[in-house]
Amino acid sequence: LGAKHAGAFDVSAACSGFLYGLMTGWQFVATGMYETVLVVGVDCMSTITDYRDRNTCVLFGDAAGAVVLRPEPRQGELVYGFLRGDGSGSEFMNIPAGGSRRPPSHETVEQGLHYMTLKGNAVFKFAVDKMRELIEDALERNGWSAGDVGLVIPHQVNTRIIEAAVRKLDIPMDRVF
Repeated sequence: LGAKHAGAFDVSAACSGFLYGLMTGWQFVATGMYETVLVVGVDCMSTITDYRDRNTCVLFGDAAGAVVLRPEPRQGELVYGFLRGDGSGSEFMNIPAGGSRRPPSHETVEQGLHYMTLKGNAVFKFAVDKMRELIEDALERNGWSAGDVGLVIPHQVNTRIIEAAVRKLDIPMDRVF
C-alpha cells in the first residue's frame, strides 16, 4: 500500500479477529486518534481442516475481507459494538493439539490432533443461544426494541444459526447482514 507511516498490528482471534479489528479501528476513528483505518480480516482455515472429515471440511474455507473506516456518517454509521469471549463451549469446537498446552509432536501429527474438531449440534445450540443473548444485551444496553434496529451484522456466517437466533427476537432476516 505504500503506507510507510501507518501503524499496523495483527490480531489473532480466529473468525472473530475481524470484529476485534473493526471495534479497535472504530474507536481510533471515533476518538480522532486516526482519520482513516483499514481493517483487513483473513482466515486460513485450510491449515486446520481435516479434509477426510466430511462433517467439518464442508463448513470451512479460506477467506478475506476488508473495510475502510473514516468519520463520514453520511455514508452509514456504526452505532454500537460489543465484544465478549466465552470459552465455556470449547469442547464443542477445538484443536486438540499443536498449541502451547500440547505442542506438536510426531504423535499428535500422526493422530491428526492438529486439525479442528467439531460437534455440530452442540455448536449450533451454543451459537444460537449466544447470538440471541448478545443481541438482547445490545438492545437492553441501548434502550432499543427489536424494531429500532436498522441492521444486525453478526460474526456468525451460518444462516441456520442466524435465522434461529433472530426468529426468537422477532427481527426479520431482511435486517440481518
